[in-house]
Amino acid sequence: MKRALSEIRGLLGPLNGVVHAAGVLDDEPMQTKTAPGMRRVLAPKVHGTVTLDTLIDEPLDFFLLFSSVASFLGLPGQVDYTA
Repeated sequence: MKRALSEIRGLLGPLNGVVHAAGVLDDEPMQTKTAPGMRRVLAPKVHGTVTLDTLIDEPLDFFLLFSSVASFLGLPGQVDYTA
C-alpha cells in the first residue's frame, strides 16, 4: 500500500480524497460461519481503512467509506459482510 500510494503521488501529486470500497463476499449461513472466515471478510474494510488512515498524511477533502446494501437489507449468508 505504501508503494502504491507513492506511485500515485508521483504520477498525480498529493491526494485530495479517498474512496474506499473494498470487500470480500463469503455467503454462508450464520450458524456455520467461523471466526477465521469472518475475519477474512472483514479484513479488507477494517484493515484497509486503518492502513489508509495510517499512510495518508495529506489534508483530505473527503475520506469516503462504502458500505453494502446488505447493511440495511440483511441479506442471507452475509452477516459478516453486513457488519
